[in-house]
Amino acid sequence: MCYDWFPKARSQKVPISAPIVKAKAKEIAQQMEYSAFSASDGWLQIWSKRHNITFRHTSGDAADESQIDVDQFKAKLPSILLGHPPENIYNPK
Repeated sequence: MCYDWFPKARSQKVPISAPIVKAKAKEIAQQMEYSAFSASDGWLQIWSKRHNITFRHTSGDAADESQIDVDQFKAKLPSILLGHPPENIYNPK
């Protein structure tokens, strides 16, 4: 589910950092009542390698975030997550 969320958020030009991905993964795990998940640095490293994702620092105008954009994304997020089965949230292998 976290990976399904990632490209959708990126396509909406939402800036995404490693801590944001970890927070999103924790949020999804909580929603799915999977209490053993911690979104550790090791998990993030494996997840980003599996999906060929790198995090780059942006500065200047590219790093500016509008609170309106953030609020709009937060409003859209529940609809983005609809229809994802629990087994897509975390692969313990």
